[in-house]
Amino acid sequence: MAKRVVYATFSTWVTPTVAISRGEVWAADDPVVASHPDWFTDDPSEFARRSDPGSAEEEAATEPPPVVEQATAAPGERRATRRTTT
Repeated sequence: MAKRVVYATFSTWVTPTVAISRGEVWAADDPVVASHPDWFTDDPSEFARRSDPGSAEEEAATEPPPVVEQATAAPGERRATRRTTT
C-alpha cells in the first residue's frame, strides 16, 4: 500500500537541522507535517514544470515585482539630507 504524500508550499528551516524546500515531497505522517499542516498541500499541480512561455508570464502576474530602493539621486533630483555632527 502506498503511503500518502504531501508537498511543501514554500522553503524554510523548521529547526537548525531540518529544512523544507518548496515542492519537496514529504510523508503525510511525518512529525513536521503534523506540526505544520498549513505548510503542505496534497495538490502537486502548482509545482508542475511547463515549457511554454506563458507559464512565466502567469507566474509573474501572481507575484508583485520586488521593490528596489534607488541608491543615488536621479538627474536633477535633490535629496534633503542633514549632516550629523559627531
